[in-house]
Amino acid sequence: CEIVISSFDSDFFQLINEKVFVLRYRGKNTIICTPEYIFEKYGVFPKQFADFKALGSGAEAILALDNAKVTYVNGKYVYVRDNSDGMCFYNQTATAEATNKWQLGGKVKGKVSIYNGLTQMTITDASAMTHTDGEEYQPVAIASTEAASHIADLVKLTDEITVFADGTKFYTSEDKSLQIYDSFKLNYTIAAGDKITGLTGVVVPYNTQIEIAPTVSPVTASVGALKADAD
Repeated sequence: CEIVISSFDSDFFQLINEKVFVLRYRGKNTIICTPEYIFEKYGVFPKQFADFKALGSGAEAILALDNAKVTYVNGKYVYVRDNSDGMCFYNQTATAEATNKWQLGGKVKGKVSIYNGLTQMTITDASAMTHTDGEEYQPVAIASTEAASHIADLVKLTDEITVFADGTKFYTSEDKSLQIYDSFKLNYTIAAGDKITGLTGVVVPYNTQIEIAPTVSPVTASVGALKADAD
Protein backbone atom coordinates (compact mmCIF):
# COMPACT_ATOMS: atom_id res chain seq x y z
CA CYS A 1 0.00 0.00 0.00
CA GLU A 2 1.36 3.42 -0.99
CA ILE A 3 0.04 6.83 0.01
CA VAL A 4 0.32 9.93 -2.17
CA ILE A 5 -0.41 13.30 -0.54
CA SER A 6 -1.27 16.07 -2.98
CA SER A 7 -0.09 19.33 -1.41
CA PHE A 8 2.30 22.26 -1.76
CA ASP A 9 2.72 22.43 2.03
CA SER A 10 6.31 21.45 2.79
CA ASP A 11 5.28 20.39 6.31
CA PHE A 12 4.14 17.13 4.74
CA PHE A 13 7.75 16.35 3.79
CA GLN A 14 8.34 14.97 7.27
CA LEU A 15 5.89 12.16 6.45
CA ILE A 16 7.75 10.99 3.35
CA ASN A 17 9.16 7.48 3.45
CA GLU A 18 9.35 4.45 1.18
CA LYS A 19 5.54 4.21 1.04
CA VAL A 20 4.43 7.81 1.55
CA PHE A 21 5.01 10.46 -1.14
CA VAL A 22 4.01 14.06 -1.69
CA LEU A 23 2.60 15.09 -5.09
CA ARG A 24 3.25 18.67 -6.18
CA TYR A 25 1.05 19.16 -9.25
CA ARG A 26 2.50 21.60 -11.78
CA GLY A 27 1.15 20.33 -15.06
CA LYS A 28 4.05 19.06 -17.15
CA ASN A 29 6.39 19.90 -14.27
CA THR A 30 4.53 17.82 -11.69
CA ILE A 31 6.86 16.40 -9.04
CA ILE A 32 6.44 13.32 -6.89
CA CYS A 33 8.55 13.94 -3.81
CA THR A 34 10.39 10.82 -2.67
CA PRO A 35 13.05 10.45 0.05
CA GLU A 36 15.69 10.71 -2.68
CA TYR A 37 14.17 13.92 -4.03
CA ILE A 38 14.11 15.48 -0.56
CA PHE A 39 17.79 14.71 -0.12
CA GLU A 40 18.77 16.12 -3.50
CA LYS A 41 16.83 19.33 -2.90
CA TYR A 42 17.19 19.88 0.83
CA GLY A 43 20.00 17.64 2.02
CA VAL A 44 17.99 15.79 4.68
CA PHE A 45 18.41 12.31 3.30
CA PRO A 46 21.91 11.83 4.65
CA LYS A 47 24.33 9.74 2.66
CA GLN A 48 27.00 9.74 5.33
CA PHE A 49 27.08 9.33 9.08
CA ALA A 50 28.48 12.83 9.51
CA ASP A 51 25.40 14.28 7.77
CA PHE A 52 23.08 12.19 9.92
CA LYS A 53 24.81 13.41 13.07
CA ALA A 54 24.41 17.01 11.96
CA LEU A 55 20.61 16.66 11.96
CA GLY A 56 20.63 16.81 15.76
CA SER A 57 18.98 14.83 18.52
CA GLY A 58 15.35 13.90 17.90
CA ALA A 59 15.50 14.19 14.10
CA GLU A 60 14.36 11.30 11.94
CA ALA A 61 15.88 10.54 8.57
CA ILE A 62 16.78 7.89 6.06
CA LEU A 63 20.43 6.93 6.23
CA ALA A 64 22.13 5.42 3.20
CA LEU A 65 24.79 2.91 4.22
CA ASP A 66 27.83 3.41 2.01
CA ASN A 67 30.86 1.28 2.82
CA ALA A 68 29.70 1.02 6.43
CA LYS A 69 31.37 -1.58 8.63
CA VAL A 70 30.58 -2.92 12.07
CA THR A 71 33.68 -2.28 14.15
CA TYR A 72 32.62 -3.79 17.46
CA VAL A 73 29.59 -5.37 19.09
CA ASN A 74 28.87 -5.43 22.80
CA GLY A 75 25.34 -6.53 23.64
CA LYS A 76 22.94 -3.75 22.69
CA TYR A 77 25.77 -1.54 21.43
CA VAL A 78 26.73 -1.96 17.76
CA TYR A 79 29.52 0.41 16.71
CA VAL A 80 29.64 1.28 13.02
CA ARG A 81 31.81 3.48 10.81
CA ASP A 82 31.71 4.71 7.25
CA ASN A 83 34.19 6.91 5.40
CA SER A 84 33.04 10.05 7.20
CA ASP A 85 32.33 9.30 10.85
CA GLY A 86 31.25 6.73 13.40
CA MET A 87 28.10 6.09 15.36
CA CYS A 88 26.28 3.50 17.41
CA PHE A 89 23.17 1.48 16.61
CA TYR A 90 21.65 1.13 20.06
CA ASN A 91 19.37 -1.62 21.36
CA GLN A 92 18.38 -2.70 17.87
CA THR A 93 16.38 -5.77 16.93
CA ALA A 94 17.59 -5.21 13.37
CA THR A 95 21.22 -5.69 14.41
CA ALA A 96 20.68 -8.30 17.14
CA GLU A 97 22.80 -10.82 15.22
CA ALA A 98 25.47 -8.35 14.15
CA THR A 99 29.13 -9.29 14.26
CA ASN A 100 32.30 -7.37 13.44
CA LYS A 101 32.33 -9.11 10.06
CA TRP A 102 29.24 -7.26 8.89
CA GLN A 103 29.46 -4.83 6.01
CA LEU A 104 26.26 -2.82 5.70
CA GLY A 105 24.48 -1.62 2.59
CA GLY A 106 21.11 -0.32 1.52
CA LYS A 107 19.49 2.18 3.82
CA VAL A 108 17.79 2.46 7.18
CA LYS A 109 15.31 4.86 8.67
CA GLY A 110 15.78 5.96 12.23
CA LYS A 111 15.89 8.64 14.88
CA VAL A 112 18.97 10.51 16.00
CA SER A 113 19.96 10.72 19.63
CA ILE A 114 23.13 12.16 21.07
CA TYR A 115 24.28 10.39 24.22
CA ASN A 116 27.16 12.17 25.94
CA GLY A 117 28.37 13.26 22.53
CA LEU A 118 28.04 9.86 20.82
CA THR A 119 25.63 9.76 17.90
CA GLN A 120 23.19 6.88 18.27
CA MET A 121 20.54 5.69 15.87
CA THR A 122 17.29 4.09 16.91
CA ILE A 123 16.23 2.18 13.81
CA THR A 124 12.55 2.41 12.93
CA ASP A 125 12.70 0.66 9.56
CA ALA A 126 15.51 -1.67 8.47
CA SER A 127 13.64 -3.42 5.66
CA ALA A 128 15.98 -1.93 3.05
CA MET A 129 19.19 -2.57 4.98
CA THR A 130 21.47 -5.34 3.78
CA HIS A 131 24.56 -6.95 5.23
CA THR A 132 27.24 -9.27 3.99
CA ASP A 133 29.97 -11.07 5.89
CA GLY A 134 33.44 -9.78 5.12
CA GLU A 135 36.73 -10.05 6.91
CA GLU A 136 36.64 -9.66 10.67
CA TYR A 137 37.22 -6.00 11.53
CA GLN A 138 40.72 -5.53 12.90
CA PRO A 139 41.85 -2.80 15.30
CA VAL A 140 43.20 0.26 13.52
CA ALA A 141 46.72 1.15 14.65
CA ILE A 142 46.82 4.79 15.77
CA ALA A 143 48.72 7.06 18.13
CA SER A 144 46.78 8.11 21.21
CA THR A 145 46.74 11.70 19.90
CA GLU A 146 44.70 10.55 16.88
CA ALA A 147 41.82 9.08 18.89
CA ALA A 148 39.39 11.95 18.30
CA SER A 149 39.39 11.14 14.58
CA HIS A 150 38.31 7.54 15.21
CA ILE A 151 34.96 7.81 16.98
CA ALA A 152 33.21 4.41 17.22
CA ASP A 153 36.30 2.76 15.81
CA LEU A 154 38.15 -0.23 17.22
CA VAL A 155 41.74 0.92 17.65
CA LYS A 156 45.08 -0.24 18.99
CA LEU A 157 47.38 2.44 20.38
CA THR A 158 50.87 2.26 18.94
CA ASP A 159 52.51 4.35 21.65
CA GLU A 160 53.40 3.08 25.08
CA ILE A 161 51.39 5.05 27.58
CA THR A 162 52.03 5.90 31.20
CA VAL A 163 48.75 5.93 33.12
CA PHE A 164 47.89 9.24 34.75
CA ALA A 165 45.29 9.24 37.53
CA ASP A 166 43.01 12.02 38.68
CA GLY A 167 41.05 10.64 41.59
CA THR A 168 39.31 7.51 40.29
CA LYS A 169 39.71 8.52 36.65
CA PHE A 170 42.54 7.24 34.48
CA TYR A 171 44.10 8.80 31.39
CA THR A 172 46.70 7.94 28.80
CA SER A 173 48.72 11.04 29.64
CA GLU A 174 48.93 13.95 32.05
CA ASP A 175 47.12 16.28 29.67
CA LYS A 176 43.98 14.10 30.17
CA SER A 177 43.12 14.23 26.47
CA LEU A 178 42.16 10.53 26.38
CA GLN A 179 40.45 8.80 29.28
CA ILE A 180 40.61 5.05 29.86
CA TYR A 181 37.14 3.92 30.93
CA ASP A 182 35.87 0.42 31.60
CA SER A 183 32.59 0.78 29.66
CA PHE A 184 32.43 -2.93 28.87
CA LYS A 185 32.92 -4.01 32.50
CA LEU A 186 36.10 -6.03 32.02
CA ASN A 187 36.94 -5.34 35.67
CA TYR A 188 40.65 -4.91 35.02
CA THR A 189 42.93 -3.02 37.39
CA ILE A 190 45.29 -0.20 36.50
CA ALA A 191 47.16 2.32 38.58
CA ALA A 192 48.91 5.66 38.18
CA GLY A 193 52.32 5.16 36.64
CA ASP A 194 51.48 1.84 34.97
CA LYS A 195 53.01 1.33 31.54
CA ILE A 196 50.59 -0.02 28.92
CA THR A 197 51.52 -1.16 25.44
CA GLY A 198 49.04 -2.04 22.71
CA LEU A 199 45.98 -0.66 24.47
CA THR A 200 43.03 -1.85 22.38
CA GLY A 201 39.47 -0.55 22.59
CA VAL A 202 36.61 1.45 21.12
CA VAL A 203 36.92 5.24 20.98
CA VAL A 204 33.86 7.19 22.10
CA PRO A 205 33.17 10.77 23.10
CA TYR A 206 31.94 11.60 26.57
CA ASN A 207 30.67 15.16 26.54
CA THR A 208 33.86 17.18 25.95
CA GLN A 209 36.11 14.22 26.75
CA ILE A 210 37.38 11.47 24.46
CA GLU A 211 37.51 7.97 25.93
CA ILE A 212 38.92 4.62 24.97
CA ALA A 213 36.87 1.71 26.27
CA PRO A 214 39.18 -1.33 26.36
CA THR A 215 37.86 -4.44 24.64
CA VAL A 216 40.60 -6.60 26.17
CA SER A 217 42.13 -6.10 29.60
CA PRO A 218 45.20 -3.83 29.39
CA VAL A 219 48.58 -5.50 29.82
CA THR A 220 50.47 -3.38 32.32
CA ALA A 221 53.80 -3.10 33.98
CA SER A 222 52.15 -2.26 37.29
CA VAL A 223 53.44 -0.08 40.07
CA GLY A 224 50.28 -0.50 42.14
CA ALA A 225 46.81 -1.86 42.05
CA LEU A 226 43.83 0.46 41.91
CA LYS A 227 40.58 -0.76 40.40
CA ALA A 228 39.66 1.02 37.19
CA ASP A 229 36.68 3.31 37.43
CA ALA A 230 33.78 1.34 35.95
CA ASP A 231 30.76 3.07 37.42
